[in-house]
Amino acid sequence: MIREAFSQILTAHMCDWGVLLLGVVGVPGTDERLDSIDVALFSKGELEVIPITHPALDVVVTLAEGTIHNKSELSAALSGLCDAENINREHSRRVWRCWLLETHLQSLDSDPVYGLLDLTEFWSQWGWPDDAPTSMKSDTVPSQSEYHSDSNYRHVIDEHVFWIEQEKAYLTSTQPRV
Repeated sequence: MIREAFSQILTAHMCDWGVLLLGVVGVPGTDERLDSIDVALFSKGELEVIPITHPALDVVVTLAEGTIHNKSELSAALSGLCDAENINREHSRRVWRCWLLETHLQSLDSDPVYGLLDLTEFWSQWGWPDDAPTSMKSDTVPSQSEYHSDSNYRHVIDEHVFWIEQEKAYLTSTQPRV
């Protein structure tokens, strides 16, 4: 799932060193991690736009070569780039959350009980953020039969689709890099 979301993040031009760092060290809700090949893919593109005078050019070249396979060394290099470029790691985290949720929605169980349980687990793994869809943070919980109904399930899915659209608009408008 993480590679599918990462591919979509790249396509949307929402990747930065923070997105890569989180992908390497771990993103809530998945045991999968990005590796040196994924980092090299992004780094090669960065080499086309980074100024030759950039103080971390040698690090970007090394990452583009894909020769750092040790996770802690890879994390340290990415963390250094995040610091050098003043990357907003919370923004990067929100990018992952948005695109992983979108990927997650595509594989939801058609049964409302399991689908709603899956969505609840997703938001739990992200720590129940304040900006989650209303259905995932509401203090008012409908009865169990209403909650697990097909119509409520459709409503919750629609609410998540709308949330993703809004979150993408926000992330694009606040993207720290062009």
